[in-house]
Amino acid sequence: MTDLRTDGGRGPASTGPSVRRPADGTRGGRPSGPLGRFHHRRWGDAWIIGLLGFLLALPLAGAPSVWYDEAATVISATRGWDDLLRELSTVDAVHGLYYAGMKVWFELVGYSPTSLRFPSAVFIGLAAAGVVLLTRTVSTRATGIVAGIVFVVIPRSAWMGTEGRSFALGTLIAVALTITLVLAARRAGARWQVQARWWALYGLLAWLGASTFVYLALLVGAHGVVILWAVASARAGRRSRRPMVVSLLGWASASIAAGLLSLPLVRVVTEQSGQVGWIKPIGPNTVMQVLSTQLFSENDVFALVAWAVALLGLALLVRRGIRLVRARRASRVEPEGDLAEYESAYLHAGWSPTILQLAVVWCAVPTLLLIGASTLMSPLYSPRYMAYTAPAFAMLMAVGILALRWKPLVAAVTAALVALSVMQLVHDRTTTRKADSDWAAIARIVSEERAQEAPGTSEAVIFGPVRRHPKATSRIVAYSYPDAFRGMDDILLRTPPGDTDGLWEQTHPLADRVDEVDGADVVWLVTSDRQDIRPEVAEALTPRGFAKTDDWHVMNANVERYERVDAG
Repeated sequence: MTDLRTDGGRGPASTGPSVRRPADGTRGGRPSGPLGRFHHRRWGDAWIIGLLGFLLALPLAGAPSVWYDEAATVISATRGWDDLLRELSTVDAVHGLYYAGMKVWFELVGYSPTSLRFPSAVFIGLAAAGVVLLTRTVSTRATGIVAGIVFVVIPRSAWMGTEGRSFALGTLIAVALTITLVLAARRAGARWQVQARWWALYGLLAWLGASTFVYLALLVGAHGVVILWAVASARAGRRSRRPMVVSLLGWASASIAAGLLSLPLVRVVTEQSGQVGWIKPIGPNTVMQVLSTQLFSENDVFALVAWAVALLGLALLVRRGIRLVRARRASRVEPEGDLAEYESAYLHAGWSPTILQLAVVWCAVPTLLLIGASTLMSPLYSPRYMAYTAPAFAMLMAVGILALRWKPLVAAVTAALVALSVMQLVHDRTTTRKADSDWAAIARIVSEERAQEAPGTSEAVIFGPVRRHPKATSRIVAYSYPDAFRGMDDILLRTPPGDTDGLWEQTHPLADRVDEVDGADVVWLVTSDRQDIRPEVAEALTPRGFAKTDDWHVMNANVERYERVDAG
């Protein structure tokens, strides 16, 4: 029979927890067992891997050219507070909290491509640390370490760390939300005040997640599935399921509260749903998007290795899970006597989702829900929107890698994944990596040419269309690299972005403003190579004494320089 001595379970004959353990699962002021790992001094694993994630994301973060989505962050976060609120009332409310945070950041450090991406590098490092802590809590230290390393090197994680958007922050919140779920579950037998604090924290994080990236609400729903799965697989009997039912009630209360707080945002986002009209409907390509693009964009070799080890990990976890469920259901008699006293003490310490339940549900449910909504309603699924499932996939991969058992093989597979990721990291630092844009090259050309001009030269600039974005203009290059165009007369600008109630500026037609070049010595043209207005500009400038002195084709844009050669 299990030793039920009250010495805290530290004697040589002890095989179970003490019956007199406090009801909240603590011993000596610090939680015992897996929960105690959150309070243990050995946070080194998490912080080392978190630092690794940060250091992999930060170097040369400013090297890739800023692209359209990041430019939206820049334009929104560099306008006044009143202007930002006015913008969010008509567009991009789904990114409002992130824009506000980035505005504060830019006011502190100023804007540059590097400062734009620096927060994402921090967020991805913190998320990696969280993956270690979470995995270690529901599994082993080795699994936590490997999961953290794998998460850092997953191509989508590396991408998030260098993207000036909210994806890295959303992933960090997803990890924090899941950690809170586990900790709240482990406190299911504590005093109601303790439980209320944990579920209040969960509700706050759920609201914060939905406010940062609305699709994180799908993870909250997935957590409900985790609890229901645990209830379904528990041993028969009310005593066994009671902590899980308590957690289900806590989760439901926190989720409903977060949902009510999010209703105003959901209403506004629904009204602005037209801005995702670019998303393609669900079709045959969706399968490959889920299997490859979602987490392994443009790295098919990594995807093959990752899926192989993840499926191995899943098979191992399913096998163990089936055996555990069978063992639980084989014991249908309610415990009595000392065993009942022992089980009561154990259950009062709460319960914990398994790594199988967390990883599978986290990976599958949000993606399936979004694809289902895209099928039944309007298209909503984009592979990068599910980037926050990367931690769950890393957990499955970690189990699969460690299932190989032979240490040299484990080290070889891990090293191969790191090597494949490093190759991706090098590729990701090229200037044209993001949407084939090279606005940095345009800014560099303009800066170098202007540096050779005589002092006092008067310059004007004409911004034409930008490819694939009809509501914007090539002025987006100047927003992203303002130093290159500082001091120029922007002759077509009618209303700056901050003075509108939308994201972009309002402009004049060229024919209405061509007279403005009369006071300029040099005129620059930046325009798309598709919606090409070069003939129109040449026709307007030539009669006014300008001649083209140079031109450049930069990826999907054309740049021309005109200089006055005749005062007439």
